[in-house]
Amino acid sequence: MSSCQNRNALVDFPRLPWARFSVSLIFLIHGLIFATWASRIPDFQARLQLSPAILGRSLMMAAIGSVVAMTVAGRLISVFGSTRLVIASSLGFCLALPLLAESSSVVTLSMALLFFGFMAGSMDVAMNTHAVLLERQFRRHIMSSFHALFSLGGMAGSALGGLVASFQVTSAMHFWLSGITLAVMSLVAFKWIRLPMLDSDSGQAAARGAVRWSVTLGSLALLAFSIMLIEGALADWSAIYLRSSRHTGPGFAALGYGAFSAAMALGRVTGDHLTAKLGRFHLASYGALVSAAGLSIALLFSDARFALLGFALTGAGLATIIPNTFAAAGNIKDSAPGASLAVITGAGYFGFLAGPPLIGFAAQRSNLHDALWILVILSASSAVGAWWLMRASKASS
Repeated sequence: MSSCQNRNALVDFPRLPWARFSVSLIFLIHGLIFATWASRIPDFQARLQLSPAILGRSLMMAAIGSVVAMTVAGRLISVFGSTRLVIASSLGFCLALPLLAESSSVVTLSMALLFFGFMAGSMDVAMNTHAVLLERQFRRHIMSSFHALFSLGGMAGSALGGLVASFQVTSAMHFWLSGITLAVMSLVAFKWIRLPMLDSDSGQAAARGAVRWSVTLGSLALLAFSIMLIEGALADWSAIYLRSSRHTGPGFAALGYGAFSAAMALGRVTGDHLTAKLGRFHLASYGALVSAAGLSIALLFSDARFALLGFALTGAGLATIIPNTFAAAGNIKDSAPGASLAVITGAGYFGFLAGPPLIGFAAQRSNLHDALWILVILSASSAVGAWWLMRASKASS
């Protein structure tokens, strides 16, 4: 390398912390937007007088939009690069809130949710691809910190949504103000969003290309599917389990998913340090075992307080698995990060959607308590899968 190139590298290095700030802000914004919508769903149901069945069909449009986006996002990154897709999808996701605010019928709500889902899926793949490329340049583990900010954004968005709803602020005003505010935050993030190495031809090549199918990619997809299936199932069934099986009141029942989410956010804050100490797959294997233990505690003891402890342990155990799975997918040899991440996020999101109906079907055949043992089995199986990936990565290194 010439002395001129060395000077350029030194000039570029100070840009990395600012790039990390930008990507962190993008993850926070994603969590805020998603939670803003989720926190006001009851308001839309009441205002448009939607039955549970019709609301369910409308919500499915968001899922369809996300799945479609995740199938094409890898190709979009290959053509335009992750930077452009982060910018376009972030602004599109902010725009989705005012579109939802102006929905006046089930048809317009469904179309707005289709757009909302497409932007959410595109942004998910783009920002994770960008985070993987940034982590490469940092040459240390930083992926968990980004997902921690997504979790914190979700918690803050949910809390703010509940607060403004309690003051009877309309969802239309809430969504317009949130959309504009978050768009401005996005513009701030875009100022430093470009990664220094992506200014070079080699950096552009690293961001683009095709997916290379392999046993490792398939194993990571299965791991993402399993872990997010557990997350999706607990999101929908933890409160119902506490109400129906542990006979708690509605306030206590709501703490179940809250304990899970808070522990997950805290686990992600410390996740990068633990990943550096233990390694990606070693930590994932331990985390899945902690999840299995936590779920077992929640199911074996009749005291509802043990269920809260179990759900918290499950959140802590699962906290770093998805960030590390995404990071590993973005670093598969000879496979483009964007294309690989599109596969992994698609598999994970499908698991998230499949979890609630799977548990519901099993509960109908038996009961909810027994059905939730499926999640214990999945956690234990994921621990074995992560251990196998650890052995495979060591063998190939």
